Order: sequence, then structure tokens, then C-alpha cells
Amino acid sequence: MKILIACTHYPVASGRYMKDAFIRLGHDVRTIGESTGSNIWGGKVDDRWAWESNGNLTTAWYDWTPDLVLVMDSAWAYHHPVYADVPHAVYGVDNHVRDYRQAGIARYFLAHNAVSLMDMSAEDVEWLPCAYDPAWFTPSPIPYNERVWDVALIGVPYQSRVEIVQAMREAGLKVIAANGLVYEDYRNTYWNARVSLCVSAAHDVAQRIFETAAMGCAVLSDPLPDLEALDAKGITTFDDAEGAVKAAAGLLKKPKMAETGQAWALSHSWDARARRIVEWWQETYAPKSKRKTVVLDD
Repeated sequence: MKILIACTHYPVASGRYMKDAFIRLGHDVRTIGESTGSNIWGGKVDDRWAWESNGNLTTAWYDWTPDLVLVMDSAWAYHHPVYADVPHAVYGVDNHVRDYRQAGIARYFLAHNAVSLMDMSAEDVEWLPCAYDPAWFTPSPIPYNERVWDVALIGVPYQSRVEIVQAMREAGLKVIAANGLVYEDYRNTYWNARVSLCVSAAHDVAQRIFETAAMGCAVLSDPLPDLEALDAKGITTFDDAEGAVKAAAGLLKKPKMAETGQAWALSHSWDARARRIVEWWQETYAPKSKRKTVVLDD
């Protein structure tokens, strides 16, 4: 397939992960949209992580027409001015805080179910959760009991996160909390941590849960309504800071929880999400003679 992804090109973006996933599956992918260079989350990362697009939102190619335009941005509604007759779909990972509904969209793939601002029972909507990148976030090579950090939380320092991190430090746990670590720095930090503290922004099952579980951390999260529907295994939940401290201390001695969570997470890759979107396109648009069986398991 030829796939055109329209999104803002942040250094870390779901559109970037999906581009890489489609390419790994053998598809021809181009991306369009503004690049923020090395700017993200109100700061900057190393320039090597900047992501440049193949063109602006009006770019078209005389010798290349996509089979699908995939919109992966919550900041704007979009329909390509030249490829207007090409099927457009949305894959939105911010539907817990944004409504993506717009004209000209054939299908909405949305990452959050119970906390969605959109009607998840609509005929043109499908739940397709967040995921992890299997090229970057591989299982930790460091044995569980030999890791430096008891707990790690790499993410925006919301007050709810800061309070729990502080409580853990006061209890004597060795905690690393930071913002702006990406790719190998993010991976290397979690490789060296036993527990991944995941405090959601809006009760959403975010990428961090899949990523850190896949890397072999024991995941500690606030209660999230989508976890049960995802049949999540090896995820420990807490109700308050005191409960988080107690649970984290217990997980330090339970590598089996990390192993259980890892086994659950490994099938939730961006590659699996890309396969599902390709499968939908084939079912809906591909001539019957050209349809292929798509294997969804990683």
C-alpha cells in the first residue's frame, strides 16, 4: 500500500511510530505536516531526534498517489486538497481530551475507549489502543534484581506525579523522575528500573504502559477503566500516594509481575496497530482479487 500520514512532526509522535511500523510491514509511506524540529513538551531534545516531513499539508506528487491518507493529529481537521478522493482515516491517540469528528473521514481509529469524548459505538469508530515500538523498546538486558533504580517515571511533571514521586523518595525508594528523555535515553532509563510508575493524565492507558511493560518493568498505575477490557496482565494499581509507595516496595521483590506484564504487552506493538488499519482498508477498498490475509499477531 501507499500511505500518506498527515500530522505535526514532533520528535516523539504517534505518527512517527506508525510511519516506522508501516515501513517495517513493507508499505510505501510518506508524511506531510509542519515539523517542530527538536521542540517538544515546552522544551528541546537533542537535534538528532528532529523529524522532518516529506512536504507541507498541500504537497502532492505527480507520480505517486496514496491508497490511504491517515490523519494523526488532534490539533486540526484535515482533508488533502489534491487527494480528496482518496479514503481518509483518523488514528487518534488523544480522544480522551479531543473530539476528532470532522467531514470526509471514512474511519476513526481511537486509542481510548471508556474515557473517550467521542461515541465509541458509532459505526465508523473502532477502538485501537496505544502501543509500543518494538524496534526501540526491547526487553531489558539487565536482570531485574541488578537494576539501579527502584522506580522510574519519565514524563511531564504533573502535580499528581510529583506528589507520588516525593512520597516514594521520602519512604526511601530510589526514584528517577525526569522529562524530555526520548528513544535510547528513555529506553536505557527504564531498562535500569524495576518499577515503572505510570500516573495517567486523564485516566488513559498511555504509550508508557505498553512501552515499559514490554521492556520488562513491573508497571504501577492509577486505576484505568480500559485496563480490564484490554485484559491487562501484570499491572498493579494504586488509589493514592500511600498505596503507590506500598505497592512499589512490594514489587521490588516480584520480578514475576514484570514477566507477566511483559508477556501481555508484547502483542501490543505499533506494527499490530498498523496491520489492523491495513486489514480494514483491504476489507473496505481493495478489489477482492487483490485482497490478502493479514496476520494480526506479532
